[in-house]
Amino acid sequence: MNINISSYNAIICDLDGTLYDKRNIVRYLLIGERYRLNFLASERKARAKLKGKWFGTQEAFYNAYFKEMANEYLLSEEAARTWYFSNYMPLMAEVLKKHYTHREWVPQLITDCHNNNIPIVVYSDYDFVEEKLRAIDLNPADFDLVIAASELGGLKPCREAAQQLIDRLSKIFESKEKPIAGEPPELIHLEPNNILFIGDRDDTDGKSAEAVGAKFYKV
Repeated sequence: MNINISSYNAIICDLDGTLYDKRNIVRYLLIGERYRLNFLASERKARAKLKGKWFGTQEAFYNAYFKEMANEYLLSEEAARTWYFSNYMPLMAEVLKKHYTHREWVPQLITDCHNNNIPIVVYSDYDFVEEKLRAIDLNPADFDLVIAASELGGLKPCREAAQQLIDRLSKIFESKEKPIAGEPPELIHLEPNNILFIGDRDDTDGKSAEAVGAKFYKV
């Protein structure tokens, strides 16, 4: 991976397809959910419909998300919610643990960020972020923030969600930086053009970076 992280003040990493190579994951998920293929199909369609939309809160997002799933497959919203949290997300973590590990450059990126006092964040469109990080042999505690898009009220590339992430990241950055005596406070403020998004998709990760004026590196 050819990134000079010293050019940036913060790093935001996508998870799926970025921190690990997700080839064949759909096949493994289909095998694991072969008796509920329509659930999988309805989840993907619901996610596509809500892509980039902001709902304000995590629960408002979930309400819209599970309603879309229910409409797609003619099931109850509660059944959709139960399947997602009790079956689908645990299955995804299980598949990762069994078949995947992190890309070889990830540990060095984490180390470089720590050594240079640069905050590093994982920002995923899916839930169970910490569980999935552990499944690919990464420690969530090695990141300054681990967050799912749902917690910010909307899936990538929602501008409002990305801006909330930047606001949280700014507080982390400012807590790491120690102002020099006499230095104006604004000099230690985190500017979007000094933030790097690392992801595998232009339409989600790239657009999220663009929405807040950050830089983007495609894996």
